[in-house]
Amino acid sequence: MSNTYSQANQIHALSLAANAAFGKTFPSFDAMQQYVQTVITTVLSDDQGTATATNNYLGSTAAGTNWVPVWGPFVFSNDPNAAKVVCDNTMALFYNASQKLFVVAIAGTNADSTYDWSTEDFEVGTMVAWSSVSPNTQAPATATIATGTSVGLTNLLNLVDNSGNNVVAAIKNYLSTLGSANGFTVAVCGHSLGGALTPVMALYLFENVAQWNQSSQVNSIGAYPTAGPTPGNADFATYYNNLVDNNTTPNPIAFTFSYIYNTIDMVPQAWQLSNIMNVPFLYDSYYSSQGKPADAMIGAIVSGVICSSFNTSGLLPKTNNYTRINPTSAPCQSFTGTYMKGTSVANGNAETLKLWTAINVGISYIFNINTTLNGSALNGNNATSTVYPNYLIDFGNFILQAIYQHTTAYNSNSLMNIAGFAAEFAQIKSTIPGANTSAFNTPEGIAASLILGKRLGLKNLHQLGSIQYPNS
Repeated sequence: MSNTYSQANQIHALSLAANAAFGKTFPSFDAMQQYVQTVITTVLSDDQGTATATNNYLGSTAAGTNWVPVWGPFVFSNDPNAAKVVCDNTMALFYNASQKLFVVAIAGTNADSTYDWSTEDFEVGTMVAWSSVSPNTQAPATATIATGTSVGLTNLLNLVDNSGNNVVAAIKNYLSTLGSANGFTVAVCGHSLGGALTPVMALYLFENVAQWNQSSQVNSIGAYPTAGPTPGNADFATYYNNLVDNNTTPNPIAFTFSYIYNTIDMVPQAWQLSNIMNVPFLYDSYYSSQGKPADAMIGAIVSGVICSSFNTSGLLPKTNNYTRINPTSAPCQSFTGTYMKGTSVANGNAETLKLWTAINVGISYIFNINTTLNGSALNGNNATSTVYPNYLIDFGNFILQAIYQHTTAYNSNSLMNIAGFAAEFAQIKSTIPGANTSAFNTPEGIAASLILGKRLGLKNLHQLGSIQYPNS
């Protein structure tokens, strides 16, 4: 078992496992819950079992050394009665006795969930006081977080088991079974949307520790976000940084923070204004050898998509006060991903034609223009072609690169190094019945949901079936 991951990478692998419902649709909410439960149970048993002795990334099933789910996983859908149910949030609590470690794993954005995109990810134009979220905080009233982040945290805290216990109560109850033992750690982890919810969930547990750690058995709480956008304003970041750096308020247990992000991933650039302004130029060094893209056009489209589709008035220069959490004692760990090469919307395959179509439709709705470019025109192969297809191709390439840098690049990088587990996880997911692979689990689906979701007031991306796309 020489390939067993380090503790930090085991945490990141469990974070990935929480995304079992990503890219899947279900005939009912109960079917979705059962599928996620089965996938995660199977992943834990197969990876740690003798059947895959060469792939024990999480360790083994030897007594007391294995990871076990002690609560959940549980799922949330804002539209549980839809004809095709999609998952908006997932959270699970795992425990490893030999490491004396609890892991709270939070799923990221589901590409199929317009609720994720439009509400939890993009409701950033308004903010709420952190003091209204966490009852025992000592944060100033001016410390605020994005409304969408607040909604996401509320959804997670409202997930309960059959006895009505949420994750906070679950930790308390499990600690009570461990007698007088102490020295335990709670790690909270998540990627993308999960990377925004992880810091606030960890802070909530830390500030309200008296509710669930009554015998002081846990002496450390850690946040392990990856690729997450900034959840709060400058006062919130300052308060958070001070808790990590000084570690004296509101209680003496340790509070740690370990954030990893890819410098050419556009998601971690949100929502601090100085970082957002870098987004149009993220891939200049890659595209410069090809003589594209045109920064002004890419910047205009990216900005137009965000500002026209979502209520982001709070991101304007005069009001934007979002500030990345970055404690002095635990500075953010950054790396620069390797550019994805060999994939371009200009190759004309079926998947990329769909991406062009999604972009074309999205621009039509956002800017209220009547464009009817088809795949041939976008390729520049007929007399009606203009300069606009080239811009759309550039934008398509930009989106494809952005998706890769936000996902696969993390798994394969040495800081994360969970590519082996990611492959194993994907293979196991494919063998579990009960779900359908979504037609939108593709780059064009992600683009379509991002561009159209809130503009059209859709709860579920599959409602896009009523929209007539141009022929491709």
